[in-house]
Amino acid sequence: MAKNIMLMFLSDVKIFKGAVSSALYKEIGETKTTNESAVRYLSKIKEAKPSKIFYFATDKVKSTIKDFQEDGKTFSHVSYFEHRISDD
Repeated sequence: MAKNIMLMFLSDVKIFKGAVSSALYKEIGETKTTNESAVRYLSKIKEAKPSKIFYFATDKVKSTIKDFQEDGKTFSHVSYFEHRISDD
């Protein structure tokens, strides 16, 4: 069985007027973090679905997202990325 490993560099979540900036993709839907679109896209392709995801994160990306909560929860930039891809 093939193993697909994804390596990425996480960036900080972008906040605009108190909300996370988002992008809409035709086959993926709405994404809110930089690497989310790639993870979601590859997860839809059986042969390309990542078996493991490894990422590098700076101290800033490990820190709490300032002035942002979702459903009453605060997130670090890393935990928000993990939250966004958790349904895949």
